[in-house]
Amino acid sequence: MAVSANLRISDELKEAFLAAQDGSQRYLVVRIEAEVLKLAGAHAPGSSEEDDFGTIIDNVAEHEPSFVLFRKDLKEGSEERAWTLISYVPDTSKVRQKMLYASSKKDLLLKLGASLFTEDDFYVGEASDLTYDGFSHSLRKATEAERAELLTEAEAAVQAEAEESTASPARGGGGAVPFAFDDEVKGALEAFAAGDRNAVEIKIHPKKEICQLGALDGSTAKGDLEAGIVPEEPRFYLLNYDGRKTFVYCCPENSKVRSRMLYSTCRATVIANANEAGISFDKSTEMREPQEINECLEVDEAPVPNQIIKEVSRASRDTRGKRRLRKKFNWS
Repeated sequence: MAVSANLRISDELKEAFLAAQDGSQRYLVVRIEAEVLKLAGAHAPGSSEEDDFGTIIDNVAEHEPSFVLFRKDLKEGSEERAWTLISYVPDTSKVRQKMLYASSKKDLLLKLGASLFTEDDFYVGEASDLTYDGFSHSLRKATEAERAELLTEAEAAVQAEAEESTASPARGGGGAVPFAFDDEVKGALEAFAAGDRNAVEIKIHPKKEICQLGALDGSTAKGDLEAGIVPEEPRFYLLNYDGRKTFVYCCPENSKVRSRMLYSTCRATVIANANEAGISFDKSTEMREPQEINECLEVDEAPVPNQIIKEVSRASRDTRGKRRLRKKFNWS
């Protein structure tokens, strides 16, 4: 389940978005400043939708994340939604920024009105990918045949099992797909739980659907981790340094789409098996390249589920009613 940052939206942004419903603005640029979603710029419609899109790159900082609320031209009588959320999060951004923007996207849509936005957003990691062609393609619905072509036999089996599970309520089970773990991985998890290893690398055999032990040495020093991380393929890393256990999902940008899908599907299973082995993580995070490993290990670099403080408060009015659940992040 994704964690929500629950950031506040500035009044200026709310008013600007409301005013833009009359078509007076092609797009609005939004940035997070001091834990508040703020209006950073606006662009009125020009000669064409495509030409207007081409100006976005001039209105975002190349190495700083931004949200762009882009309004499409719709034919009269169209039932399509006019607005699309563009998440521009450069690969060079810090891990904390990436996670902050990822966790605040849902809040932004809900507070502005999710029903006004297309179901699919457009995510961009490099300035060169911020193109109108890429944007248009991302909104085109893939056919069932096209989606099937992207699946390996292993992924197709996972999808079939998920569909069968959904169609058969009598089947019990949780949210993790049951990938198998070989004996080496099981032994490594036990050693990690006992404190006899401070690093475990887990890889997935793409056709056998088996989680296997990777090449990273269990006694790797913290300073040598970057050199030991696989740079071109996804991996799971369980790390225990400075008295803190960290789960890291490494998903390189240049890795194959099929691999990213498979590892994303297996992530919950790996965490569940680690928990069953007696491992409790202080932090769970993601990275895209080995150079980010030190940021991943920093204390409180970004909010994670066990940092959420749940405060239950009664409604202030003098009536009986259900208590309201509020969530706040502990950023300290």
